[in-house]
Amino acid sequence: MLWLGLVVLTIGAMAAIVVPLLRSRAAMPPREAFDRAVYRDQLAEIARDVERGVLDGTQADAARLEVERRVLATAQPDATPSSAPSSVGPALPASGPVDGITAVALASAVAAGAVALYLALGSPNLRDEPLASRQNGAPSAEAHAAADIAASVDALAARLKEKPGDAKGWLLLARSQASLQRWQDSAASYQHAMALTDAPEAGAGYGEMLVMAADGMVTPAARDAFAAVVTHDPGNAAARFYLALGDAQEGKAGEALAAWTKLVDEAPPGAPWLPLVRQHMEETARQAGIALPPDHAAAGPKPAGPSAADIEAAQAMTPEARQAMIHAMVDRLAAQLEANPNDEEGWRRLARAYTVLGDTDKAQAAAERAAALAKPPK
Repeated sequence: MLWLGLVVLTIGAMAAIVVPLLRSRAAMPPREAFDRAVYRDQLAEIARDVERGVLDGTQADAARLEVERRVLATAQPDATPSSAPSSVGPALPASGPVDGITAVALASAVAAGAVALYLALGSPNLRDEPLASRQNGAPSAEAHAAADIAASVDALAARLKEKPGDAKGWLLLARSQASLQRWQDSAASYQHAMALTDAPEAGAGYGEMLVMAADGMVTPAARDAFAAVVTHDPGNAAARFYLALGDAQEGKAGEALAAWTKLVDEAPPGAPWLPLVRQHMEETARQAGIALPPDHAAAGPKPAGPSAADIEAAQAMTPEARQAMIHAMVDRLAAQLEANPNDEEGWRRLARAYTVLGDTDKAQAAAERAAALAKPPK
């Protein structure tokens, strides 16, 4: 259908070019005849001005004399330019039509050029794209920020290749790669740092990245890393938490609960990771059918989920953030809200949690669910 329309338009454009060229043109009158017609109109206009009172008799005579002089000048073939303002020339002869082959060739050239241009630039099969889609396709501020961070991380990695003995640089690179969720790269950077320093952060970070790369499972390599950290730093909360999590994943619920209970008892007051550990204790005890000690059981209704402040505090447990534990908390809250979708405040807390984690799409979806619940029923 598109090509049929293009053919019709092309034929119409060619006809508009060819038809006028094939017509004969009549002879044009000489310039003197045109001039005299103009002067006659001027004389008639002078007479009308006198009748309307615009010109008096003296002014009319002077104007009429000037026009008549010009009329006489047009009747003198030998008049010079100084005495005849209007040039005198022969009448233009009549002309025949342009040669048909020439006219058709000219029109064909124009049509061929248009078709060639369309084939080069046009796309008949391309569907129209709505304005909203084009705007959404544009890079957002978050995308630009992520690209800048990635570029900085790559630049740091290149610099460390030239100076591989910089332990602090490797730790910084590992934390930066973890923020980009490049778990394997982060684990490799932590390994470099472990070879240069015995800081517990390096071993704990390495083990955590192995857990993240394994979708939250404490692998044997991660367990070895955490055990080595605890050997040098028995109070390392992150390593102790993951060792207990590994016991729970292996079906050793009692050992896991005992380790977590000790961790909670030894924790400083107000430690930001305490609510997280207690939630794991409750979940593990419920699955294993074990009753928690009264002082470790949750009092009252279970909270709707972590707040943005809880997540930020948990992230501060180590420089690279407690991303595995945070995602577990948020996932549990999301599951609770799917079971109880009318909890407006719960959806708002979930939106705040996703915002802290940087997951803007899920945060927006949760905020929309909360806004829908806030609307009064129709």
